[in-house]
Amino acid sequence: MVVDPSKTRVVRRRAPKVPAAGQCRKLLEKRGCFVEVVERRLSGFLSRDAFGWMDLLVLQPNADGVLGVQASTVAGDHLDKMLAWPGMKRWLEAGNRAELWLLNRRMRPQRWSVTFLALQNGQVVAMAGTGCDA
Repeated sequence: MVVDPSKTRVVRRRAPKVPAAGQCRKLLEKRGCFVEVVERRLSGFLSRDAFGWMDLLVLQPNADGVLGVQASTVAGDHLDKMLAWPGMKRWLEAGNRAELWLLNRRMRPQRWSVTFLALQNGQVVAMAGTGCDA
């Protein structure tokens, strides 16, 4: 049997998309944190973040206060949303923390690379990225 290459097609299957918040949740739970997803899916691609910026509420085992995480695969305007929230100063003064986690999937090996941006005293502080198996 001879196969005509012009009549064949290659079907590529993509891995199912897991939201960035789900990947961050896996990573945080592996580190022993208690994590609650506070982002609500409204319909399709529409979602609503808690306080207009937060996807995850995190209790870390050896840290005071609460960590609020905005998780995304693209930088976009997420940092601007966090800084524009009128209650951010009060959130930080209360001993809580706020971080933006930017995820990027590397193909070889298939791992997630995370870039962390934290808000401290009203300023953005970049922290080192890390590879994770989340």
